Amino acid sequence: MSPPPSYSVVVRHGYWNRRGDHLLPDGHIVLAPEDKAYPRDLHTYPAEKEGYMDHNGQWVRWVNRRVLPESIPRQGKEPEYPWEKFVVWVYK
Repeated sequence: MSPPPSYSVVVRHGYWNRRGDHLLPDGHIVLAPEDKAYPRDLHTYPAEKEGYMDHNGQWVRWVNRRVLPESIPRQGKEPEYPWEKFVVWVYK
C-alpha cells in the first residue's frame, strides 16, 4: 500500500537519539547494534548525551537510563526483544 500523496516524510515512531538508541515509555532504552548505529534518517536527532526526540519533534532530555534486559543478547543467543523489533515507521 502506498502512502497518500499528502504525506511527505516517513519517520520512526517513538523517541530516538542520533545513534539509533530507542527510549521506551517505561524509561528503559534499547541500544542500537553497532552495525545499525547512526542511521541517516536520525542525523538531525539529539546526540547520545543530549536526549531523545519523537516523531512529533518532542524532546526528552538525557539522563542515565537502564538498558532493557530483554534486548541484550545472552549466552550466545539472540535477544528476546531485538532492537529491530522497535523500529516502527509512520507517515508525517
